[in-house]
Amino acid sequence: MASRRIFLVRHGDVDYFTPEGKPLSFRDARLNLQGEKEAAALGEFLASAELQRVVVSPLARAGDTAGIILRGRNLEIQVEPRFMEIEPASLQAPGPIPPAQIREILLSSLGPGLTEQSRFFGGEAFGPFLKRVADAWKQLLADSSYDQALIVAHSVVNRAILAKVFGLGLDGLSQLEQDSGCVNVIDLDSKGRGMARLINHTPVNPMKAGLRKNSLEQLVDKALANRG
Repeated sequence: MASRRIFLVRHGDVDYFTPEGKPLSFRDARLNLQGEKEAAALGEFLASAELQRVVVSPLARAGDTAGIILRGRNLEIQVEPRFMEIEPASLQAPGPIPPAQIREILLSSLGPGLTEQSRFFGGEAFGPFLKRVADAWKQLLADSSYDQALIVAHSVVNRAILAKVFGLGLDGLSQLEQDSGCVNVIDLDSKGRGMARLINHTPVNPMKAGLRKNSLEQLVDKALANRG
């Protein structure tokens, strides 16, 4: 029998480029209007959840999403630095590299075929990233003071948690899509074993209407469209 429930959310949509095509800071990107709409839909979806614990990434887009979800609730929000998204070297596509090569590099950044030494967009290595996320997850599970918890994090962080819970390994990261503004419902038994109740559900668009490309393909399209 499950002893607790985790609602694992990816933040709402953000813009990584200005209208003029200038890349925005990975750390400072904020929710756009669509992201605010997605967060509000998550708030409605989770309105009846009896949350006792809320944990968010330190990045502003996660805190903004949590704030919208929790409107009207008096809940403390705990910032967990280890749930920060895996960090790329740069979101700006270098000019001399042909578009086809850029697309190949970026789309392969989540595997398959990753190792712990592989680097996300040439930035943070997956080994240290997975360890910090796993350590934060383990600490959260060790706390027995709550029955239902909300985590607001990021695409690759969520994939790492889901892959760990369900024993998928590194290749599992490429098989677990996390659309912006999605929620996963995970039940955990007393030994920390997980059972999926819901995966990548987007309350603002439950049927995924008009959504055929994965999140990396969407990022690549924006990067190439905004090349200066």
